[in-house]
Amino acid sequence: MSEPSPARTGPSSAHPRYAPPVLGEREAVVLEVKPFDLHGVRYADITLTFPDRSVVGARLGPESVPEGLAAGDRVLATMAANMVVAVRRSETDD
Repeated sequence: MSEPSPARTGPSSAHPRYAPPVLGEREAVVLEVKPFDLHGVRYADITLTFPDRSVVGARLGPESVPEGLAAGDRVLATMAANMVVAVRRSETDD
């Protein structure tokens, strides 16, 4: 059996022609929180800004948004496939 290609060995096994998968957490600041009810469940449309000044919006369920989240809060955004799937308060947030 032949050795694996050098392009596929290393921290990412993504195909060399495509960007590596984006998984993990990023620091962010909440710009806006718009809560709304859908069939009796409280959701929130949130807008975040990251240190690189990019801005991202996400629609998240109650399990993914800390209670009392407000504009100006520092959070850690959990990212999957370059989308925000949850936020939690940053431990450095006072």
